[in-house]
Amino acid sequence: MLRHSLFVIGLVFMLPVATLVGQTRSSASATAVDEKELAKYLQKESEQSLPPQAIEGAIDPATYLVGPGDVLTINAWGLSSKEDLGLSLKVTPEGKIIIPSVGIIEANNKTLRQVQEEVRQACAAKYDRNKVKITAHVTQLRLVRAHIYGEVKSPGIYIGTAIDRIAYYISEAEGWTAWADEHQVQVRHLDGTVDTLDLSRLYQGGELAQNIYIRGGDVIYFPRIELTDHMVYIEGEVPLPGPHKIATGETALDFLHRIEALDRKSDLNEFYLLRGKERPVRLIFFGNGVEGLLASTTRLEHGDRILAPALKEFVYVRGAVFAPGKFPYVVGYKAADYVGLAGATTEAAGLKSLQVIHASTGKIEKGPDRDVERGDTIVVSTSTRSKFSQYLTITSQLATLVIAAAAIGTIGNNK
Repeated sequence: MLRHSLFVIGLVFMLPVATLVGQTRSSASATAVDEKELAKYLQKESEQSLPPQAIEGAIDPATYLVGPGDVLTINAWGLSSKEDLGLSLKVTPEGKIIIPSVGIIEANNKTLRQVQEEVRQACAAKYDRNKVKITAHVTQLRLVRAHIYGEVKSPGIYIGTAIDRIAYYISEAEGWTAWADEHQVQVRHLDGTVDTLDLSRLYQGGELAQNIYIRGGDVIYFPRIELTDHMVYIEGEVPLPGPHKIATGETALDFLHRIEALDRKSDLNEFYLLRGKERPVRLIFFGNGVEGLLASTTRLEHGDRILAPALKEFVYVRGAVFAPGKFPYVVGYKAADYVGLAGATTEAAGLKSLQVIHASTGKIEKGPDRDVERGDTIVVSTSTRSKFSQYLTITSQLATLVIAAAAIGTIGNNK
């Protein structure tokens, strides 16, 4: 048993030596072996399992730029089965494609169509073009790094594919801040060129021309708003209050839509435009604009201010109730319905004495069947009987104090 174990151990140690000897003896045919081994190695490296990639559609060979990490499959059609050429080759970090037994091709930053033509020309020296057709196609997209800085919520370096657009990187950076100038976003490329984008046209108008592809090494920069010219200010319950840049000739309605200041909670009857020392003017969204300025035609000017109060969603109940305070506004509810929610006390006067103070006009109406609007206040009065009872209680307490004081004075005189 021991002898058998030693024999096995000897074989284990002899294997590397035998391998080394075999490699030494084959040095005479190193050129042929190197080409075959290199082809196998490159094939294995390129065929590693990679996750599927979501793309918008077929890439355009005339515009797609090849770069390090792309995988190209090169085939020679028309050869015999023994000579068949079918390789998946990854572009090296230097931007080159190494085709065994053919040569090296410079591929970095060239269009796919240019690379395909150079592959055909390189293979022409070995294969007869009249008998063999050479094809080259991208079968795996490379990953790239891009930088996003400036007025974004999470600046840094992010990884995407070679066909990811700027919107992808903005999403990765969690969007831009309230102080970002989304009209002047810069994409700085490694070749020194710069693309300037107006992302409001992308996110509000759906213009894909503003949603460009990002290349490896690009810097996406969101500048800060400059408070110099073409600025307006919006105040109130809006997603992004504060200063905003405006386009030349932009109307109040277009501006409010662009910054998403209009939603279902906006009170469209309470938007006002303030310009210089002039009195505030109501912006009219419906009608002919007799009582104010039409939001759809009024062009904004530098320094304008827009007030945008929120729509009041509550009704307030005060007075002789168990639970005074605010209650959610319900369409169709009358004054008595809200008093029922608050719970009238035994000291409350009759329902006919309910008062509704309208927030929009300041007008006061009485009665349980009065219409109630958002922001209105309902006052539940105390009954006269309750007031008289309270008066008697207070008078009785005062009388008791007077009698007690008189008694104390009498005792003091007796002494």
